[in-house]
Amino acid sequence: FIFEICTIFANFRFKIIFTMLIDFSVTNYRSIKDKQTFSMQPIKRIDELPEHIIQNGKHSALSSAIIYGRNASGKSNLLKAMNALAEIISESSENKVDEVIKQFKPYKLSKNSEEEPIQFEINFIAHDNIHYYYQITFSQNEILQEVLLYYPNGRESNLFIRNVNRAIIFGKNVKGRNIEESLYNNQSFLSKIGSNKLDSLIPAYHFLSSILFKNQSNYFIEGLVNYLTNKKNNIGSINPNLISLLKIADTNIVNLIEEEREDKDLVGNKIMRTKLFSEHNIYDNDKVSGSIFFDFGEESEGTQRLVSIGSQILNILNVGGIIIIDEFHESLHPLLTKTLINLFHNPKTNPNGAQLIFATHDVSLLDNELFRRDQIWFSEKGNDGASTYYSLADLKGIRAGVPLEKYYLKGAFGATPIINEHDLVFNFGEKNEQK
Repeated sequence: FIFEICTIFANFRFKIIFTMLIDFSVTNYRSIKDKQTFSMQPIKRIDELPEHIIQNGKHSALSSAIIYGRNASGKSNLLKAMNALAEIISESSENKVDEVIKQFKPYKLSKNSEEEPIQFEINFIAHDNIHYYYQITFSQNEILQEVLLYYPNGRESNLFIRNVNRAIIFGKNVKGRNIEESLYNNQSFLSKIGSNKLDSLIPAYHFLSSILFKNQSNYFIEGLVNYLTNKKNNIGSINPNLISLLKIADTNIVNLIEEEREDKDLVGNKIMRTKLFSEHNIYDNDKVSGSIFFDFGEESEGTQRLVSIGSQILNILNVGGIIIIDEFHESLHPLLTKTLINLFHNPKTNPNGAQLIFATHDVSLLDNELFRRDQIWFSEKGNDGASTYYSLADLKGIRAGVPLEKYYLKGAFGATPIINEHDLVFNFGEKNEQK
């Protein structure tokens, strides 16, 4: 099965683009109060599954990470924080004067935190193979601080440092004074690179603005069609590798077709919409005698999600970058989920160093053959409602090869719900009371 799925990548035109997320830190965002750091750096003392490390010269990073935790522990909020950073870089240049920064969602269970700023920090390798550090601190109405550093020769150099109500300090390779003059307080300086050419900042802008976040609870077929047919995604039409993936996954779909169909908008006006159809074989005495097309909305939820996730995974593997998926396991068979994960672990199917980060409740993925200990993360929520994060490698005494699923369900790693079934006493009305 793995061999078959590797062969579908023969159609890719590989480009060597080793962008890497090294680590990400967040302070005072949603359920996160104090600074929390999530790292994709491999830990030297962890020696299992070395093929899961992306190596590009002196730089290295893990190709995937999985996050577990009980409901409402903050798994999704860590992923949303990364997405919020990407949104600030890609969208805040469009903010109008005095418009609130929509990504401002502070921790609310503390009297002081709601008035405190949010801070994001990230270390990464951009497509120029240089290490960058970016930090942004913002309140509801303005960017308080914004810093971009880089390490072209292993030594720290300043690209720009911005503090509220002060002139921006530019490095010697940055000529950004004209951009600064048109910058509102609620706009990221780096976000302006999307419409103002400044060569020295383009690698950082491209990396931060292109982090791909997929929230599986927000799934729409129309959005999927737009993705599949959007030329900006280097597809232009249905990706042939996606068709191969659907066949290998035993969906009985032999092809996907998009067509322009006449439809009506909300007020009754005639418009043209792109519709997606799936082709299935028709059989006569076990022999193919023709085919039939179904509206893609008639397919199972699992098939729809496979197409949604699979198309984006295939694209990110083709061009490199980061894909973040919340509730990856939803409606997918565990064997199929494992297969999609292993695409990132196999250098043949991941030659451009793409990275997968996802949250899940599927404990069957806690497998020593699927993840290293430093790839497995947990989210925990304290008595004050604040989320904290740690990796399995942070826990002392956890050796390689222990039965991970069994240990986790017994609570050995934390991050599991505490359920006392003796307290499950419900009142279902007078009839039950009389009994």
